[in-house]
Parts: sequence; C-alpha cells; structure tokens
Amino acid sequence: MTGGIFAFAVLALLPAWSINPLLALVNLAVTLGFGGTALVLAGEPHQGSNVRAFVVAAACWTAGYTSALAPSGPWAVIQWVLGPLVFPALMAVLLRYPRSQPLGLPNRVLVVGLAGLLVVLRATSALVSEPAWHGFNPRAWWPTVTRSPTVAVICDVGVTVVGTGAALLFAVIAARRLYRTEGIDRRLLHPVATAALAAAVVVGAEVTSGTATLSPTAADIVFGVEALALLTIPAAFGVSAVRRRLAHAAMSQLVVALARPVTPDHVRRVLAESLSDPTLRVIYHHPDGEGHVDPGGMTVDLAPVYADRCTRTVATPDGTPLATLDMHPSLAGHPNLVDAAFSAARLALENSWLQATTKASLTEVRESRARIVGAGDEARRRLERDLHDGVQQRLLALKVALAIARPRATSPDDRAMIDMVRAELQETLDELRGLARGLHPAILTEAGLGPAVHSVVERLPLEVDIRVDKERLDPIVDATAYFVCCEALANIVKHSGARRAAVDVERHGTVLHVSIRDDGSGGAEEKAGGGLAGLRDRVMAVGGSMRILSDGGGTRVQVTIPCA
Repeated sequence: MTGGIFAFAVLALLPAWSINPLLALVNLAVTLGFGGTALVLAGEPHQGSNVRAFVVAAACWTAGYTSALAPSGPWAVIQWVLGPLVFPALMAVLLRYPRSQPLGLPNRVLVVGLAGLLVVLRATSALVSEPAWHGFNPRAWWPTVTRSPTVAVICDVGVTVVGTGAALLFAVIAARRLYRTEGIDRRLLHPVATAALAAAVVVGAEVTSGTATLSPTAADIVFGVEALALLTIPAAFGVSAVRRRLAHAAMSQLVVALARPVTPDHVRRVLAESLSDPTLRVIYHHPDGEGHVDPGGMTVDLAPVYADRCTRTVATPDGTPLATLDMHPSLAGHPNLVDAAFSAARLALENSWLQATTKASLTEVRESRARIVGAGDEARRRLERDLHDGVQQRLLALKVALAIARPRATSPDDRAMIDMVRAELQETLDELRGLARGLHPAILTEAGLGPAVHSVVERLPLEVDIRVDKERLDPIVDATAYFVCCEALANIVKHSGARRAAVDVERHGTVLHVSIRDDGSGGAEEKAGGGLAGLRDRVMAVGGSMRILSDGGGTRVQVTIPCA
C-alpha cells in the first residue's frame, strides 16, 4: 500500500514539477517520509496501529495536492476535504508512541472528533461554494448545492479555529507526553515529541495567519515551510528507530560486561544501564523455594514490588527460578529487548544468585548465632536473679540467725564453732556474689555498661583509665562489650605484668568501638579453646570483629560491634 501511495504521489505531482519543482520535491519527500516511517515501524513488534496511522497520514498528505491531476475531475474536492486529516492521524501516533496499544476512550474521542469536525466543516463549505472560491480550477467537479458566501466563510473560519486549536493541542500533547514518559520510552519518544512540538508551532502559525490573501509565490513558500516542518516528524521517527536498534545492539556489549566475575550489585547496575531503567531491581529466589533476598542477601518482600511495575522471572534450563526482575512499566512494551537482556545476563544472574543466596545463608547463620548468644545471656540473667533472690538470701538469713544465736552460746567452744561457721558463710557469700557477677552482673542490667565496667576495675590490682559512653544500648551489645572488657582485663592481670591499662568504649554511628590496651610486656596470642578465642566467637556471633595487636609495647584488643 505504501508503494502505491508513493507512485500515486509522483503521478499527482507531475504537473507541479514544471511550475515549482522545489515545492513538489518537498511534498514528495513528506509523502515518502510518512510512508517510509510506516515501513520502518512495520518491522518492529506491536506497532500495527501506528503503521496504519502513518499510511493514513501519507494518503491524506498526497490527497492535499491531487487537484492538478485532472482540472475537471473530482480531485479538487478530495484535496479540499481529506487534506487536513493528516493532523488527526499524526495526533493518534503521538498519543500512542512508542507503544501501539489502542487509544483510551478520551483520546479516541479527541482524534475521531477532530477528524469528524474537519470533514464536516470542509464538506459543508464545499456544498455552499464554488471551486474558484478556494483557489481551484473553475472547471473542477464540485458538489455545489447552493451558493452561500457567508456560510462558506463561516466554515473556513471554523477550520482555521479548529486547525489552530489542533496545532496548540498537538504541542501540548507532545510536551506533556515528553514530561510524563520515563525509562526507555522517554529515550525513544524524545526526538519524536521534540519534532512534533516544532511542527505544531509552524503549522499553527501558518493556519492562524492564513494564506488566502497571499500571492501564489508567498503561499508556495508558506506551504513549503509547513511541509519541511512536518518532514521533521518522520526524520525523528528515524532517529528513534536507530536508538531502538542501538539498544538491541548494546545487548552484545552486555555479554562482554558480564563476562568477568561480577558481584550481584554489578549485575543489577549493568542491566539497569542496558535497559535505561535506573529503578531496576533484582530479587533473587531463596534456594529452599520460600522467600526472596536482595543482592546483599537480606530477606525482602516481593509482593509490593509488583504494583504498577513490569516483572519477569529468570529460570535455569531445568525450570528452577533464579530471580525476578522488577522493572519500569515502560519495558513491558519492549519484550524483545528484555528477552535479549535476559539471554545475555542469564549466566551472570546464576552466579549472582549463588552469591546472594550464600550471603542470605550466612546472614541466617549470623542471626541464629546472635539468637543463641541472646538466649544464653537471658539464661545468665535468670540464673543470676535466682542466685541473688534465692540461695544468697537464704545464706544471709542463716548468717543472721547465727549472729543471734552466738550470744546465747554458753561455752567458748560453741561460740568458736559459730564464728567459724559464720566465716565460712561469709566466704561462701563472697564466692556466690563473684559467681553471680561472672554469670551476668545485675549492675549491667540496672545501670548500664559504664558502671558495670567500673565495678570490675575496682577489684583489679592496677590503675585503669575508663571512658565509656553513657548511652544505653541493646542488651546483647552491652553484654558482649562487658564480657570483652572483663576477659581482656583478666588477661592483662594474669599475663602482661602491666601497671596501667585503659578502656575506651565509644559509639560511632551504627558501630560500637571497644578498645582495651595496656603497657605490659605484650606477646598475647589467641589459642584454640582459650579466653581470647572464645571472646572472638562471641563477638562474631553478633556480627562484630576483633583485632589483637601485641608487641613489646603492650597489647591492644580492638572490637567493633554493630549496634544499629
């Protein structure tokens, strides 16, 4: 059909070549541009509606200069009635592109209403006028029913008003669509909307100013400028088609970019750049088939991701789901591009899936260890309370009873025996309090980390400088930092021969930094089954880390504990 329209356009323009060859060439270029754009879009998926619209635009533009074919034929009235329909056809494309879905009801009413109004006005004008009134050959066939210059002028003014409004509306639609479109659709629409905006301004100016009062030469210049402005629209579609093909060609570069070992974050970033979607997310399926994780291995909820988004699931050849890609809705209109990206990135996604799920497993292990540590600390607290409120209170009551009984003892031997039992009870109470403090000191729960560390230092045979933030933290963090300080200070007393030590506990953002240093002989080593090894296990169980720096100038234990 496009070839037939082009051949008819050449035939229709034959008389014009001898009069104004430049204008004839521009008009032929517009027809060829519209028809060529239809052919280009026909090679792309889901563009059938836009192809038909461009075919209509090419046919209507060709009809706009058919009056010279036969001076006495019907071509003049065909040109008069159908010529303006090129603008509703182009408006239909602009409302859809780069998609080709059916127009919604408001847009359909707009396009059909505009086309119908233009046809009615031009047809009414033809019924009440002569061809010469509109610049056509007086011998042309014309469906005159009656002659009414007033009605003809009203209809022509109506066409001018509608044309001006259509041009303004065309410009508004172009600007609005360019502003509201995102993702890859914006890259494709940008040249088209820009050209449509420029063409709307030129055509609107031409329609508003009118050409009836101009000389033939001036009118030809105005028509030529209008045609050149419209010619930018198929040129813009050519640029958009090149961009679409370059996007597909970039998928080969995607294979190269993902060929080397990559991280899950790098895979997401490369896919986002290739698909022009900075909002793209990669959600990995958990190996056990339940739940999903992000590239960092953290559990995420997939349900909210699906709202108003384009999603695709990537699976292994055996059907095992690897990942769900959450993409901008505009990518739903480019399935071939998305498929090409998935094919190029499948191997990298499999590797990323392994990394992400491994991180998720490690996260689960860390969380499990933290829960175990928390449960152990809670058990220590309960045991400390039981010792304090139960056994210790009974021993104190027994000691008081012995103190009351001593004056009533009649013999020195009985009093000596009571004194010995009281001394043993006191020693037992001291040992019991020490045991309770070792399990979980009540002062740590009641007053916090600072007072608890001070209570430990008070019983040590060396001078210790203490700087502890007063901020109360999570009980697990407080307990871990407390036991780090206790174990490190115990090692200083037992092995270093130090005369002075320092304890610094400071929070920086979401990390608690604990540092214990001394001026002893150094040489501290972490041995399997030793106190420092157990300390490291406890710190790692809550996601922290520990470093031991020990030389001839003393020992420094540095611990970091997450405390978000």
